[in-house]
Amino acid sequence: MRSVVGLLVLGTVLVAATVASGNPPSAYRLYQNDPNPFCSDSIGQRTEIRFDIPAQAHIRVVVADADGIIVMRTLVNQVLGPGYYLTYWDGRDDWGGYMATERYPYSLQERDPDTGRWTAISRLQLTIDCSTTAGPTTWGRIKALYRPCERPTAN
Repeated sequence: MRSVVGLLVLGTVLVAATVASGNPPSAYRLYQNDPNPFCSDSIGQRTEIRFDIPAQAHIRVVVADADGIIVMRTLVNQVLGPGYYLTYWDGRDDWGGYMATERYPYSLQERDPDTGRWTAISRLQLTIDCSTTAGPTTWGRIKALYRPCERPTAN
């Protein structure tokens, strides 16, 4: 039986830490997000990402661009103790914009305390799909087509 032992608020992302009767996980583990696919341009839509940490470490959970090169969203970036964790992602990048319909890699990373380098422990893929079969798309299409322009100001 797991019990919630703490909640951490990281910006707009909520992370719940649980410990199973004092027994921490035996290994690092990143789980497939749920739901997958999900539509990020629907109000209140988000996907859940779970991960396990066996020992205290500086952990980062990131969503990269479709090529897996550039970090688009950092969901977790802090020292965490051993436990079972959960975070949510609403499909927005670090700048607040909605990411397009696509498959995106996400990873669980640990920072080496000696070198400061990040090592990917586990990688998976999630899918944002706002086609008509996945959910509402009208607002997403309007946002993609409509770019407000600034009115020139008089000097």
